[in-house]
Amino acid sequence: MILPTETLASIRTLVAQSVGALRVSGVVDSAAATTMTAAAELGAYVSADRLKGDQVVIKTGTGAVSGNERYITASTTPGGVITVATWDTNPVAADTFDIYHRQIADKALLDLAIKDAIELAQDSHLIDWEDLSSV
Repeated sequence: MILPTETLASIRTLVAQSVGALRVSGVVDSAAATTMTAAAELGAYVSADRLKGDQVVIKTGTGAVSGNERYITASTTPGGVITVATWDTNPVAADTFDIYHRQIADKALLDLAIKDAIELAQDSHLIDWEDLSSV
């Protein structure tokens, strides 16, 4: 990928928001092997399992390792707890996350759209350069 990981995550959040795929962004309160809690952000969902099937992606912090995105198997209210398959690396308090509405777009589709847009922009804006090794 052309962009640093932090930049890609920020752009992905904006693209997801613009296409209606972003459910919520937030900060992790705590996590265990198969759960994550974010009471302020996730506690607002009024029914249990409302986030079931959506995708949670850890954007920054300890849990932001390659492949550490999971589909939500259950969500509980109140308290803002989601259940997922076992994390590659457990998120910790202060890690940031996004939750995407999977029926609209998941992380892979959003990343592909960003990559394709960058490549199209690069192709249409060729930059003049000089090969200094031949000078």
